[in-house]
Amino acid sequence: LGYPGKYLCMHNILKAHAKIFHIYDKEFRKKQKGQIGIVLYCSGAFPKNPFDTAAVDVQFQFDCGWVAHPIFSKTGDYPAIMRHQIAENSKLDGFPRSILPVFSPEWVQYIKGTSDFFGLNHYTSKLVEIVPRSKGQAWYDYSGVKTSIDPSRPKSASDWLRVVPAGFQEIIKKIASEYDNPPIFITENGFSDRCCTSDYLRISYLHSYMKAMLTAIRESGCNVKGYAVWSLLDNFEWNKGYTERFGLVHVNFTDPNRTRTPKWSMNWYKHVIETKKLFIDELPITTIIV
Repeated sequence: LGYPGKYLCMHNILKAHAKIFHIYDKEFRKKQKGQIGIVLYCSGAFPKNPFDTAAVDVQFQFDCGWVAHPIFSKTGDYPAIMRHQIAENSKLDGFPRSILPVFSPEWVQYIKGTSDFFGLNHYTSKLVEIVPRSKGQAWYDYSGVKTSIDPSRPKSASDWLRVVPAGFQEIIKKIASEYDNPPIFITENGFSDRCCTSDYLRISYLHSYMKAMLTAIRESGCNVKGYAVWSLLDNFEWNKGYTERFGLVHVNFTDPNRTRTPKWSMNWYKHVIETKKLFIDELPITTIIV
């Protein structure tokens, strides 16, 4: 989607989400006693230049706050920095008005608070920097922030995914501070490789990220209620198909029966759940290494 398309699409998603929330709240909550929420993908960010702290916040607002602010903030609506910079860049691009749609005051109130929890999908973090404005040209990506991958961070099978556990801790803390410490469920977190059941790198990733999450809970009081690994099985990963694997269970995609074999990580994760303890030195290997 181009810029106007993606902003209009998310505008309508937020309205639809609010409608469903209120329907559940009025018609089903009392009987079912359930909760209804929304899941957002939020990447972490660190300044490429040590003193460029503004870039981190702007990146958060455009990446995560775009959807989170209308729902979880006390004021509702899109983040002020988004409304300002998209309006300015819309003029530079020759649009008659801002390509970020405007919520009426009624819609702002209707959308605000429409989630019982914050569902967080997180995998990695990026380096961010403010890009200088050029006269007569739209500011970089409408946010003014350029993102890049830190080449010093350990790799995965995915070009976009580097191992940055500190970013996981920071994004949890940022969500807690921005939105009055809502209940957070980690709905996706995982590591990609290309083969095999001897996936020690996945174990290392999960260990470091879960440790970072626990640090955010214990040291900063973040209200994390649950954690789920992506994913149980190797599966079809968007435009990468079956070449990048995130599963705790290996799937043989060339076998007509799609044979499934537990990886080391599944046994490690099972042991963590059973003992309620993180460990990395001892590894319960009960699978065949292929």
